[in-house]
Amino acid sequence: MIIYKINTSVKIYSNAEYGKRFIFMNGPINPRDALGKIGINFHNRFSSFFRTTIALHLDVINDENKKSPHVFYVNRNSLIKYLKAFNTALDTKDKTDEQLVEGLTNSLWKMNDPNNPGEAYATLQGISGQQSLRHVGTHNKSFLFNWKSTLSDSLTGKFLGWCYQNAISSLTRLKVFYYFFASKESDQLETSELLARRHFKQAAATVPAYQQHLATHQALKKDATFANIPLTSKDNYIKKNATHDWDLHKNGCYPQRNKTDTSTGTTGKPTPWVRSNKEIEVVKKSLIRSSEFEVGTRPLEYINAFAFGPWATGMTTYELMRSNGNVFASGPDMEKILDKLELIYAYQNAQVERAATLFIAGHKELESKREGVKTLLATMVDHSFSFGNFGNFTFDRFPDFKKYFSPLKKLALEVSTRRSQILVAGYPPFLKDLISYAANKGIDFKKYCARAVVGGQAISEALRDKLLQGGFACVNSSYGASDLDINLGVETDFELGLRKSIEKNPGLARELYGRNKGLPMVFHYDPFNYHIEVLENDELTLTCNRNDRSSPRVRYDLGDKGRVYAVSDIEALLLKYGIHHLKPKSNLPLLFVWGRDAEVNYAGAKVGFTDLERAIAAEDKNEACLKYAFYSYEDGEGKEQFDIWVELKEGLAIPDKKSQKEFLAKILIQMAKANQDFAYQLRNMPADTELPGLRYFSRKMSPIQDADGLRKQALVFKKGKNIDETQIPKNQEATCRFVIKMTQEFRSLLNAMLNGNVDHKTADKTDQQQPRRNSSQLFQLPQTIPVSLAQHEPTYSRRIGYAS
Repeated sequence: MIIYKINTSVKIYSNAEYGKRFIFMNGPINPRDALGKIGINFHNRFSSFFRTTIALHLDVINDENKKSPHVFYVNRNSLIKYLKAFNTALDTKDKTDEQLVEGLTNSLWKMNDPNNPGEAYATLQGISGQQSLRHVGTHNKSFLFNWKSTLSDSLTGKFLGWCYQNAISSLTRLKVFYYFFASKESDQLETSELLARRHFKQAAATVPAYQQHLATHQALKKDATFANIPLTSKDNYIKKNATHDWDLHKNGCYPQRNKTDTSTGTTGKPTPWVRSNKEIEVVKKSLIRSSEFEVGTRPLEYINAFAFGPWATGMTTYELMRSNGNVFASGPDMEKILDKLELIYAYQNAQVERAATLFIAGHKELESKREGVKTLLATMVDHSFSFGNFGNFTFDRFPDFKKYFSPLKKLALEVSTRRSQILVAGYPPFLKDLISYAANKGIDFKKYCARAVVGGQAISEALRDKLLQGGFACVNSSYGASDLDINLGVETDFELGLRKSIEKNPGLARELYGRNKGLPMVFHYDPFNYHIEVLENDELTLTCNRNDRSSPRVRYDLGDKGRVYAVSDIEALLLKYGIHHLKPKSNLPLLFVWGRDAEVNYAGAKVGFTDLERAIAAEDKNEACLKYAFYSYEDGEGKEQFDIWVELKEGLAIPDKKSQKEFLAKILIQMAKANQDFAYQLRNMPADTELPGLRYFSRKMSPIQDADGLRKQALVFKKGKNIDETQIPKNQEATCRFVIKMTQEFRSLLNAMLNGNVDHKTADKTDQQQPRRNSSQLFQLPQTIPVSLAQHEPTYSRRIGYAS
């Protein structure tokens, strides 16, 4: 058998459901865009005698990043399918083995570092990410009305729906349910679509408003699939029935016992949502299971810092958590929250002291060492609380008590088990203000071992890091919507680690979802709870699969942009990028969310609020910026532009023009470092082009301050949408808004910073050493800083894999 040597490297991906497959370091992981079709299938030497194979000599990279040669007996059919999907211009019909190997060699990307492959191959990575890995979000092709679907929807769907409603009453039951009915990724997706079909048919039969909605659209044909069902949204469905919203419910009636929430109204007038008690009970159980999945069965001390009123994040969250622990309804009151934290901390210390006193009563010889016993016991309780065991506990600091280890261990476990986990839930900006407020009062926030649960808006990794540095033990997000449920997606350590890895590896981001997208929030979701589709423009549509909803949601368009992924695809990509420490707790699908009102457009580049948040965190060393947001507008030529609005802390004056100029320049450069598409557009701006501006506001003088922790903060302001013309500052235009233009000096600094040739300290020091600058210049730079500006985009041949 001929062995063909290819000068490329591969990694071996192993999955219990799909077996062993190898993935190319210089190619996409799943160009076939199908579940489990990762890389290329291969066989061992013996089984290759019974299949049609091609022998390839490749370098295998192991977990230590070391290469070793290996001969793979590749399934010929798998190679052909991979090639046809990877390089659509390649003709694989009737080709010899040698021609197929040549086609593979020519198609692979010619790059050494996938994170820095050059503009040409970065674009190819982006094309791959945009076009592939979409299969989970397009699981909507089953027929609605054939006999097979009708039978499975009425029988299997009803049975599985009943099983799920009973399973979520305990974590053990839920695990058993998933073991039998959803252990495979394919089972999860197929069952999710089946339940969504059943939900559609129930809504079409019982909901007057939905019946009318279907009637106003083209009738569904007999061969219609789930993807042919017309979309619903707040605008075309909810608001259309606002004056008679009982028609949105089954049989045109409100549930007998119900609760009404409203949205926060950050994008317009608040909308009411009526929920049945049965629905609230199911969501409550779902929340409890989520908390158990993350923190176990430990009792909770839940501090709800969301504002109260009819908002779903306020009273509804408070009511739902009452059955899962102790709840303190503080709202966004910092003094109340700190007082409660201090009370919990004092109570926990009192329990340790009480246990130490009882222990000493049984060991009279320790009476003279009372303080030492208390310190040791407190240390052991903290250790047990943090790690769950005493595997790496050392008595180096307490040699006199080593012989008491067993009884002390038993006692520490008892005290630790009774200790509650503190959760503080609120909007991210408010929690940032909370830790700053605590620090100003001289409080060591870390001593509380509190976990933060943020929601309502995206959080940047920079702000997450700031909350961790400020004393929170960990910071987790959740994804929800008042239109649907408050707990659609959950962020665990795996999703958090994945998001950080995407931020650090631009190649990984491109291969996941293409270019011109900011950093998404990452969650896992329950496909038995919601069936999620992704349209061609990355619009998310959701169908609630549960039958407890009084007002069903079928193919509901929230307006959020996002993608959904199989965990197997994510695992393979992480393997390719050498990220081995991240292991998911389950094989539930992943949801990426960019949101609907968290980004602005600049010359075609999408710039996210998280890019701004990271830039502010990097440059605002003294934390002078209390709040910040984008202001999006159209210039005189109708082009989209944006300004950065910053509200300063109490008592701070608006900086002078020199400081404004330098701060704005650094913010734009930091945003460019976080967003490669924004960087590309900045680099290619013609000379004298006006760049995004900066507007400072004194404390409580900006539209941003209206949120103030009471509700979700608007991240992007746009005239006529969430801000009227009277709120847009005009009289202070000359004094508080500052813009810079593209100069050669700024372009040089931008390129130097992006290429890693200079840091801010060097730039600042150099700037201070220069003569007084001309007003037309931004920075006077040393002549040694190179300018690596690409003057035009590269062109590509028709065959993917070639660039000129």
